[in-house]
Amino acid sequence: MLFTGRNQVPYAYSCFGNTRGGGKVWHGGIDVVGLDSDRILMPSYQGKSICGRVVSATRVPEGSSDRTWEWGWYICVQLEARQTPDAVNFLYFCHNEKNLVKAGQRVQTGDALAVMGNTGNAKYASPPIAHVHFEVRAQRGGRGLDPTAYAGVPNKVGVYGQAMADKKKHMAVVQVDGLRVRPYPSADDDNANEAFAYLEKGKEYPLVQTRDGWAFITLESFSGGWCAMKGADGTEYLAIMEGKTR
Repeated sequence: MLFTGRNQVPYAYSCFGNTRGGGKVWHGGIDVVGLDSDRILMPSYQGKSICGRVVSATRVPEGSSDRTWEWGWYICVQLEARQTPDAVNFLYFCHNEKNLVKAGQRVQTGDALAVMGNTGNAKYASPPIAHVHFEVRAQRGGRGLDPTAYAGVPNKVGVYGQAMADKKKHMAVVQVDGLRVRPYPSADDDNANEAFAYLEKGKEYPLVQTRDGWAFITLESFSGGWCAMKGADGTEYLAIMEGKTR
């Protein structure tokens, strides 16, 4: 699924293939709301892990002749070859409040890509609702294909998946002073370069995911970012713990 916990297809016009504007506008994707988490995740294909590379993480100015301005902040991921049996090569995640990855970055199932939002033409909805417009295509300029094998939800109104038992179930406890938070999980050394925040020793932060020795955590002042879990000398930077569950 696109979100941890419950995923909602809120309206009939959120479904793939729906027509709007008196039948003049075709909906080439599916609109999904994360009810328990606002982080848009790289999905699977019918439960199979997949990977790809971010080829766009941008926004086209409103009113541009490029109609993708309607998507607001969006991400396009090109799948690596021969992972799925269908014609899909490109995944689009649109109307984001904030992108969490950049062009050129390799991503895989479960990675946090963006924060759902109302950017682009979604801000004109009445009422506006934070969501992701998810679309899959064979070619970047092509027509949207059925996205349900990737979205993990049926193409109909409903709430799918299980509610999260506890949003604080997984926490990261900082073990060192001045641990740096970065926008993506890579660096020349494992605790430097492009830091946009510093964490407090002994403080707990909600943990979204771990990957290759890095942890994605959320902060009050930022949507979140990546921290190294250990230093090159083996020093533990973060301790992962589980909180109480209902």
